[in-house]
Parts: sequence; C-alpha cells; structure tokens
Amino acid sequence: MSATVVFYLRGEISSAQHFDAESLFLSYCILVPNGWTCQEESKLCGTTHFAQQTRKPFGDEGKSISTAHFNQYFEAKLIAPVDTVFEVPKLVVEVSSLDWWQRFCTEGYGFTAISTSPGHHSLTIATWRPVPSSMHSHAARVAQMRRFFIGGTPQLKDLGCSLADTQGKDVLSRFGLCTISSGQVNVTLEVGLQGPKDGKILAKSTLLGRKMQSGRSDQLVSSVDQVIAAYLRVKSRMASVREAMRMMMDGRQSD
Repeated sequence: MSATVVFYLRGEISSAQHFDAESLFLSYCILVPNGWTCQEESKLCGTTHFAQQTRKPFGDEGKSISTAHFNQYFEAKLIAPVDTVFEVPKLVVEVSSLDWWQRFCTEGYGFTAISTSPGHHSLTIATWRPVPSSMHSHAARVAQMRRFFIGGTPQLKDLGCSLADTQGKDVLSRFGLCTISSGQVNVTLEVGLQGPKDGKILAKSTLLGRKMQSGRSDQLVSSVDQVIAAYLRVKSRMASVREAMRMMMDGRQSD
C-alpha cells in the first residue's frame, strides 16, 4: 500500500473589495488534483450570504475603498498519494450581485493555488469578467446599458477558462476572449499536514509552497474534466440560490 499524506484545510473568505455593485455574494469551489480524495465532497463547494459593500476613506485625496465582508468559513480534509504531492488544489471563486430590482450580474471570476505548505497563509484573488468585445465597440456599449438597466452579463460556459495558465499543459487558453479587470477577494487559510515520519513529504510540501510564492508554477497542471464537473455542481447551486432570492424579493414587493 502506497504512503499517503493528509492535508487539513481550514479557511475563511474574509472580504471582497473594489467591486462596482453594492450587494455581493460569492460562490466557491475547491478543485482537487487527480488521485486526491476528499471524504466529504459536499464541503468542497459553497455559497456565501449577501453582503453590502461599505466605503471607508483611504489616503488624503478623498479616495475610498469599498469592502464587502463575508467571513465565510470552510474546511476540507484532503488525502493525497505521496507521488502527487507536487500537485496542488485550487480555489475557484465567482462573485455575483443581485439588487432590489432583481438585476443579476456576474462581477468577476478568479482562482488561486492553495499552498500545501503547513502554516498560515493570506491570499488575494484578483478577478476578471468577460465582455462582448472591445470596450469602444457598439456591442460593448449595448452590453453596458443592458448590465445597468436590466442586468445580465456574459458568463463562462466553461469555468476552466479562469484556470488558463500560459506555462502549463493541457489547459484552456483565454486568447481571443475580451476581459476587464474586476475586484479582489481576500482569503485566509490554515494548512495542517500529516504524513510519514521521515520528513520527506514536509520537505516537498515546503518546497512547493516556496515555488508558489515566487510565481514558478510550471508543474501545476489542472484537469479540464474535473473543472467542468465542479463547475456544473456550482452552477446548479447558483440556480437554486437565484431562485430563492427572486422569491424573497417577490415576497418583499407583495408586502
């Protein structure tokens, strides 16, 4: 029987910043590499509550920072064979908004590699969202007006596009897809590791964490099939959340 290593992940999606909408909620999913297992797969995906952005002064020039606080807690226990310790799980997020007029918009997609180095980690996920074409074209202006007046934005059919890595292999490319930068999501993570006593796993994991912090992720290859399956699960949950929010809004209007 091959040796395995157990990773204990406990994290918190603390806040989102610099988004245009006032009321935000976030869907997240932890994508595990091939060969890794999770005893409770239901803990790998989830949705936060709605949070209103608040503005705080920043600097001396009258600027302000908009922040929505989620404080969404999540945890997972991942089991990985020793041979696959150099592959890492990824955290994928989708930020959305729904206002009182039931205008639903996708505010941003993003992902980050979860460090397998034991200890405390503070992560910032930069997000982006797709747009129809060049921001100065007629189609882009129509899309902006639709987004403002009735809601609705271009969405990804395949969440694997948000995991495109120009240095990896067998991944999707965002070449030709017009996007604009959006806000950022702040995550804190505690990682615990349990494995063989010889210390080799800890050494490999620590080395991987250093590579991730330095931006050298040539060996981090994502599985497209796994991304699609995880996206479908998140999409079905998102549909139920939207329906529940629409029913709640209808109830408020009837009152």
